[in-house]
Amino acid sequence: MLKVSKVSSICFLFSLPFFSFYANAGAVPSIQNVISDSVDVNFTSPGPTISMTLTALPDLQAGSLPATTVVAKANVTATAPVTFAFRFHNAVDDPIIGDVKGSTPSAKPLRFTTSNFYDFDKRLIDGKQWGILQGPATDSLGFDIISLNNQTASAATYTIPVDMGIFVQ
Repeated sequence: MLKVSKVSSICFLFSLPFFSFYANAGAVPSIQNVISDSVDVNFTSPGPTISMTLTALPDLQAGSLPATTVVAKANVTATAPVTFAFRFHNAVDDPIIGDVKGSTPSAKPLRFTTSNFYDFDKRLIDGKQWGILQGPATDSLGFDIISLNNQTASAATYTIPVDMGIFVQ
């Protein structure tokens, strides 16, 4: 008799790794949802600056000062040629700008005189009365502050506030 033995077979499954390469050669890159804005950045050169030295004449006699008595001197220097603006004013900010030399004296108690003749315009700027020098821009200025019309100096000290600035148009 023929004997058939049962043969068991063992099956091994070999799983090979699956490598997938993604290549999409036909696509075009894009940027989406673009918004735009701008900002202005201003670069300015530093402007000129000024400095001033005021000197009162010593030992003025109290009483009625002769007209055109020099009571103070000023020297102003700028770091570049500028058009100067000036103010004399009192404690309540009432302008007391007078006249330049060579003109008819006004009722104002002070006068501005320069070694080089300058005319000036009286201009109201930012609510304040300024004298704007008319003439070539300069980097230095010397001027006298003088009394007019026999002003009476009754106080022991008469304070003269002087403002100098650079006129920019």
